[in-house]
This record gives sequence, structure tokens and C-alpha cells, in this order.
Amino acid sequence: MRKDTERTRLKIIKKAEKLFASKGIDGVTMAEVNRASGQKNSSAAAYHFGTKEGLLDAILDRHSTRMEQRRQVLLANIDDTDVDQVIDVLVRPLVEKLDDRDGGLEFLRINSQLMTSAQYRKLRERRIRKLPQVQKAQTLLASLLPDMGKQEREARMMCFESLLFQSLLTYLFRGERVQRDIFVDTMIRCARQIFK
Repeated sequence: MRKDTERTRLKIIKKAEKLFASKGIDGVTMAEVNRASGQKNSSAAAYHFGTKEGLLDAILDRHSTRMEQRRQVLLANIDDTDVDQVIDVLVRPLVEKLDDRDGGLEFLRINSQLMTSAQYRKLRERRIRKLPQVQKAQTLLASLLPDMGKQEREARMMCFESLLFQSLLTYLFRGERVQRDIFVDTMIRCARQIFK
């Protein structure tokens, strides 16, 4: 890909991230993304990403690559018979997004929206298949919970994901009352309890 094409794509992605996070995914049009990113061509976002879903996919890819690398390192250094350590592999890279000044907070907000969006449900399901380290950790977690039925495990995973994203977002808006390390430790303890 040409350098100027890469720069244009990144500029569109970063502006879309901010808009989707602040106005909501459904509250932003591709035309608005074009304008905000300073594109002269009124269909630049559509040219580079096709649809809003394609743009969302690119935004998520931008963050997921680094998170997957982090999870790979974490997975290589855990006791894979310890449920708590496996849960940490899923949690820590998300917590680190709180400090990611390059769209980390927007990433958390967008993911939270996607969790409850019927329109983008298939995107979310497809995204999980693109995250081999998440799949590996989830498979490992399932193997450590052999007495739990598939339906119950799935229900607990839904609760787990909701707890993570909603807790992190709540911390963003009200966290000044609680020290970060106390909040993170408490959130992880709560997440672990879901699988006990």
C-alpha cells in the first residue's frame, strides 16, 4: 500500500474512532467521517473501507493487533492450569487500553456499543474468529471448567465481557474517586468470581 494511502486511511480511522466513541456508531454517517477527516473526495471513507462495518473492522484491527501480541506474551508466561491467570490474559490488555492515548478509550467505548448492537452482532462474532489468542485463552478457560455446561459457560462469558467493558467505562467517567490499582484489582477479582 502506498504511503499516502496509508496516511489517508489512518486519518479516516482516527477521526471515525473519535466520532463513533462520542456520538455513537449509529449517530455518525460516512459523510460525516469524510468531513471530519478533511477528505476532499466525498466518498473517500467508502472508497477505503466500503461500509461503516468495514471502517469499524479497520478500527478494531488497529487495536486488536497489539492486544493479541500482548496476549500471546501473557499466555506464554502463565501456568495454564490456573483459571485466575487465564482470566488475567483476557483482562490485562483491555485494562491497558485505559493508558493508550492513541485511541484506547475510544476503542473501549466502541466495543461497549458493539456488545449491545443487534445491527453489528455478526461483526462482533466474526471479530472473535480473527483473534486467535482470545480464542486460545477462552478454550483454555473452558478446559479448566469441565463441570460447567456449554450454555452456562457461554452465559458466564457474556457476563464477564459486560463486566469488563462496563467497569472500564464507568472508571473512565467516575474513577477519580478510586485509585487505579485498587479499581483494577477489584474488577479482576469480580471477573474471576464469575467463573468460580
